[in-house]
Amino acid sequence: MNFPTKGGLNVEQHYKELYGSIEHLIAEAKNGNTTAQADLGVAYSEGVENFVAKDSEKAIGWLNTAQENGYNLPFILAKLGTPQHRRKAYEMYHKAAELGCTDSQLNLAEMYRCGVEGVVNEDLKEAFKWYKKPPMKVQLMLMQIWEESADLLQEQ
Repeated sequence: MNFPTKGGLNVEQHYKELYGSIEHLIAEAKNGNTTAQADLGVAYSEGVENFVAKDSEKAIGWLNTAQENGYNLPFILAKLGTPQHRRKAYEMYHKAAELGCTDSQLNLAEMYRCGVEGVVNEDLKEAFKWYKKPPMKVQLMLMQIWEESADLLQEQ
């Protein structure tokens, strides 16, 4: 999969510019570079065309290694998928959201919108509370995405 992120970043290009090759990334990860460990875990979790095939088992292994070595970003913990990791991700998102971090507010809203087994129940009222916190520009973008999604569903 060769996909750009919402910021327009081409993931394959990003990894190649940062590490050159999968072999170099693996070497960095094995040498204890926690960023490389997290990057390798994310690469394996998604699969990156012309770089690495998707492999959930390797992804969890490298993400867990990064987390154990102090790389505690909430999205990494959420990708690990255990109730303990999801709970920690929720706590970290909540703390950052309360401090005004827009990305964390949106991630927390999504956790409430969908519910996270063993962490939070689906709670649309709480989700909308967090959706309303980011700046108006972000809210308008989300409304546009929702409208486009609703249009696509109606067409099917």
